[in-house]
Amino acid sequence: MPLELFVRRAIVLDFSYKKSGDSIAAEEVEKKLTDAEVIPGQINAVLFKTGAAPLYGTDEYDKHYLEVSPEAVSWMAEKGIKLWGVDASTVDHAHNKATHMLLRKLEFYHIENLANLEALPVNSPFRLICVPLPFVGATASPLRPIAILEDE
Repeated sequence: MPLELFVRRAIVLDFSYKKSGDSIAAEEVEKKLTDAEVIPGQINAVLFKTGAAPLYGTDEYDKHYLEVSPEAVSWMAEKGIKLWGVDASTVDHAHNKATHMLLRKLEFYHIENLANLEALPVNSPFRLICVPLPFVGATASPLRPIAILEDE
C-alpha cells in the first residue's frame, strides 16, 4: 500500500443522527462538504461519525452501523477521496457486503472502529496520518490514526 495514501487532508462528517442500518448516499456526502464550504480537492479523506462510538464495549456496538453506499464510495473515488473511515465495526449490510465488494475493485482504503472522533472538529479539515503495519499478503492492519489540527 502506498504510504502517501495514509497522510491525508481529512474532514469529519457527522451522520450520527441516522438510524442503524441506514445508508449514506453520495448526495448526502456532497451536501455535507458543500455546507462545510469544502470542495473535494481540498480534502482526500473522510471520517464518518455514525453514532456507534458511544456504544463501544456493549453488545449494541457490533449491531450499530451505517452503510456507506457503493454510490457514495464511487463518488468519493471519482473526487480523489481514496481513504475514508467509520466509528463502527462495519461499513455495509451483512447480507450482501456491497460496499466491501466494490472496495475490492477500487484503489481505495477504509478504516473501521475509529475512536475519539468526538474530539475532532466536524466540518473542518485537518491533517490525518494513519500508517498501517507492513503485513505481507494481508487485507487489513491495525493502525493508530493521528489527527493534526491546524491553527486558524
